Amino acid sequence: GIQFWDEVNWDEVSKLEDRSLVLTDHNQMSQKVADKFPKGRVEWIVDHHAKTNSHPEAKDDVHEGVGSACSIVQEAFTERQIELTKELGTLLVGVVLIDNRNMDKENRKGNERDDAALEVLRSYIPAEGQTVWYKALKEARHDVSHLSVTEHLLLDMKTVNTKEGKTVAMASVMVNMKKWVDSAGSPDAVLEASRALAVDRGYSAIVAMCSKDKQGRKGIAFFPATDGDASVCEAFIARLQSAPGEAVEPFK
Repeated sequence: GIQFWDEVNWDEVSKLEDRSLVLTDHNQMSQKVADKFPKGRVEWIVDHHAKTNSHPEAKDDVHEGVGSACSIVQEAFTERQIELTKELGTLLVGVVLIDNRNMDKENRKGNERDDAALEVLRSYIPAEGQTVWYKALKEARHDVSHLSVTEHLLLDMKTVNTKEGKTVAMASVMVNMKKWVDSAGSPDAVLEASRALAVDRGYSAIVAMCSKDKQGRKGIAFFPATDGDASVCEAFIARLQSAPGEAVEPFK
C-alpha cells in the first residue's frame, strides 16, 4: 500500500541493516531521505528527468524523452510479467494521462513509449472514459486551496546541483504570487516557511515559480536557506536578468 513519510515507523526502518530504496520520478535523494538510507542504498532509479549521476551504484532506468515516469514503471511490470492490481493500474494510467496532457499530439511532451504504456493500461481507465476522467484529474490536481505554504512548494518540486556542489530546489507553485502570499497571511510567513523547508531538506535555496496572474505575469521568488546562501540566489537572478544573453539568434 501507499504510505506517506509521516506514516512510516522510521525507528523500525532504522533497525533494518540492509535497507534500500527505489527512486521514482526523480533521481537524487533529498537530504532528509539520505539521512534514513546511508550512501549506497539506492538500488534502482526509474525516472524521466535529466540525469544527475547522484547514485552510480543504482540500476539506471532514467529515460529523458519519456513523458511520464509511470510509463517506465509500467514497462518494468510488463518486463517482469507481474500483474498489476486494479488500484496500481489506475494510479499509473492516471499519471500517464496527466503527464502527457491526455496524449495531445500538439502539446504533449512524451513519445511512443508513453503511447505503448497507455495501451497496456487502458483497461484501468474508469467507465466515464479517458477524456472525462482526464479533465476531472486535472481539476483535482489544480485544486490547491487547502495547501499550506510548504505543501505548495512540495507539490511539484525538483532539485538541481550547481557546479559548486550546492543543491537548489525548483518548485512550481500552482497559484499566482498574490494568491500564494494571501493564503499564507503575509510575505514574512512565506519567507519563514520556505527557508525552514530549505534547511530541513538540506537545500541551499528554493526557487518558487508561481503561475501567471490575470495580466499574464509569472512571479518568481528566491529563498536562501541562510543568509550565507544568498549568493546562490543572486547567481540565479543574474542569469535571468542577462537573458537572452549569448543565446543563438533563433532562441532570443
